[in-house]
Amino acid sequence: MAESWVQEKRSRSKTFAFTEKLKVTLSCEQILQHERARAVQDQLFNYSLNYMYKTYGRKHIDRNIPTGINRHKLINLLIKLFLDEKYQLNRWSHKILFLSSHNAQLFLQTLIINFTEYQKVLRAGFKWSDRIKFQYKQNIIKDKHGKHKNPHHNSWYKRGHLRFNLKSRTRAVEIQTNTPIQVLSARVIKVPNFGILHLHKGAGEYDFSDVKIIKLKRKGDSTYQLQIVRVQPKDRSNVKAEPAIGIDWNMTNNVAYHDSNNKQYPLPLQVIAKADFYERQINKFKRQRSLKHGSLKKVTKKIQKLSAKRAHLLTEAYRQLAIEIVDPVKVLIMEKLGSKDMRKSTGKAKNRKLALLKPYEAKQVIQNRAFKRGVTVVEVDAYKTSQVEYGTEFVDKHPLTQREWVSPLTGKTIDRDHNSSQNILDWGLHPSHHIKVKQFPKVTAAMVSSII
Repeated sequence: MAESWVQEKRSRSKTFAFTEKLKVTLSCEQILQHERARAVQDQLFNYSLNYMYKTYGRKHIDRNIPTGINRHKLINLLIKLFLDEKYQLNRWSHKILFLSSHNAQLFLQTLIINFTEYQKVLRAGFKWSDRIKFQYKQNIIKDKHGKHKNPHHNSWYKRGHLRFNLKSRTRAVEIQTNTPIQVLSARVIKVPNFGILHLHKGAGEYDFSDVKIIKLKRKGDSTYQLQIVRVQPKDRSNVKAEPAIGIDWNMTNNVAYHDSNNKQYPLPLQVIAKADFYERQINKFKRQRSLKHGSLKKVTKKIQKLSAKRAHLLTEAYRQLAIEIVDPVKVLIMEKLGSKDMRKSTGKAKNRKLALLKPYEAKQVIQNRAFKRGVTVVEVDAYKTSQVEYGTEFVDKHPLTQREWVSPLTGKTIDRDHNSSQNILDWGLHPSHHIKVKQFPKVTAAMVSSII
């Protein structure tokens, strides 16, 4: 089955992490503590990043960044140098820095991991010729989509680099086993280092077990959000898994996806109604803004707030679709469609359909769910998936408005979406069956089907 697929590079873990976001209210003292902690965190970031560039940057590319216990020694060294140079302290003090030592270590751990990824890109750049480096600097090189790779004319060694002067909004707190989140009442919890926080929703709606990391984030609208990162094992013992399934994207009659088992996955009517309500409100305020009625800042803020609510509503609907599609299967096969292809496939109603279902975002949510559940994802070239009659090489083109027709070859009634999803399944499992491979001699099986 897999001999024609591109070799998969993504490793599969036995656990998956996900984040729960809780809107919280802070006291004046907690807000001040958060602001000061962010300032210290930014100082620590800039100081540590400068050290990493000087010690492991392009002038010292032969040095390997420490791993394991040596990485912890590097973190402790960075903290020691930072405290001595910036604050003249011998040890970390939460009272002075407003930032816990655990948070600082976790923050530096992430910084070093990100710098390690940059060092890999840097080492690859050393293999470039002088001509390629010059073309990159002059922004001559383009990617496969025809876009320039370097519009800011950076040097070759700045590809993927980490920038200074980070204005972070997030403060991460590492949870210890002896200080878990405590639920004090329906809307009150207690977290390490910050103490009592007030939730906007009941604590019973959230699961505070298996918490690994807490992040307290100040959002752009000056509200605060508690982000809880949890890690759980992938348990598939109670799931009856089918071998594979193919899904076809569409938005006819609000059906987001149609699978090869002839099952439809529609967006819930209540979600559509609420999204339409938000959209009408947004358009109302946009008209008001265009006529310059009232304060423009207030109107713009209302539009942003309603747009965020609508986006959150639809994203949550995509997550529910992803759970329903991904969880019962082992292999998921879908069309390889870019944003332009998806707009073309929607016909005259593209604006309305794309307003309800963001195809690229929905695809990302589904694929992320599959990665967490250990499900293999295969993408198939979308060429004539709906035009080729399943099981044959017969091509019969119909307008998008025609959802069913009678096959002149077999006399069967053909459902457009079901036929397309069956072809996606067949061509994903057996790329040599793809109509593109059969019609064009230069097209190989590896070109039309690949594991993500």
